[in-house]
Amino acid sequence: MDNIDNLQPGDMVIFIDQEDLSGPISDIAGLVTGFDPNPNDERAVFIQFYGGDDFEAGPLRYYLRELNNFLIMGDIRIQNAS
Repeated sequence: MDNIDNLQPGDMVIFIDQEDLSGPISDIAGLVTGFDPNPNDERAVFIQFYGGDDFEAGPLRYYLRELNNFLIMGDIRIQNAS
């Protein structure tokens, strides 16, 4: 997928070749669980990660413009559920 316009619940968002203070980490995948229903804010999605303690923390909220910027920079890949 080359844009986020068709992003739907069930799609996977893969963060590619990330790095933290301890050094490089492998790709991290998260599942789009839904859209933020807040009509007073810009469009956002919830992404649930399942590694380590991530599941207990609940889904993280990402603005669609954030994900689009990540996609343009090559920092994420999106895999459609269908």
